Formats: sequence, C-alpha cells, structure tokens
Amino acid sequence: MPSERPDPRRVTRRRAASGFTLLEVLLAFAMLTTVTGATLQVTSATLRDNAIRLERAWLAELARSVAEEHLVTRPAAGLQGSLLGSMADWHWRIEERPARAEPGLAPEALGRIVEVTVSAWKAGAPERMVTLESLVADGAPR
Repeated sequence: MPSERPDPRRVTRRRAASGFTLLEVLLAFAMLTTVTGATLQVTSATLRDNAIRLERAWLAELARSVAEEHLVTRPAAGLQGSLLGSMADWHWRIEERPARAEPGLAPEALGRIVEVTVSAWKAGAPERMVTLESLVADGAPR
C-alpha cells in the first residue's frame, strides 16, 4: 500500500479554517501591550512638558506685567530694598539697585540708572522661577 502524504495545500486550508493558536494570540497581545505602554509614556511626557512650558510662559507674562506696573507707579525716590507680592499661588519679588558698570565702562557713564529685577514663581515650585531685568533712568520724567 503506497503511503499517502497529505496534500500541503489541504493542511494550510484546514489550519486557516481553525483560527489562531493560543501562542499566537498571546504573542500578539504582548506586542500590543508593549506598543500601547510606550505610546502612553510618550504621551504622558509630552503633556508634562507642555504643562511646564505653559507655566513658564505664564510666569514670564506675570513678571513682565508686574515690571510694567512697577515702572509706571514707581516712587520718584526709588524702591528701598525689595517688594514682595502674590496672587493666589503666584508670587513675585521686585528689587532695585544701582546699575552695575560693565568692564571698560566708567561708573559715571551710567548716571542715575537703576537696575530693576522682577522674579516670579509658583508656590511650591521655586526652581521654575522666571527673572526679568530692566534698566531705568532714576528720577526721569515718565
């Protein structure tokens, strides 16, 4: 009796009709889980970075606004020491000091110029402080 070998086309058709094996399903699930986890990590990091950038932009705008208000309402005698302010969780500090002469520039060339520094930060996150510096002619008409 001649040995009959199964037709390879027939075996393939039978396997296709029966579906996937448990090992194939588990492997596909593991790959899907890995890809989904990596995607969630990237999305989370992107959202965190965007929140930090938004906060820094808000702090820069707050510092600019406080500096503008200070320069408009600044007393003629100038500010003695520093001035602290806050609004909800946002804080700022205004400081004035005589401007520093750069190397090669005579201190007399500065005249009555003062350096105004405004720092702004969010409560609980002082490491993200934003600082703006501006030079103002002391006693100059506004």
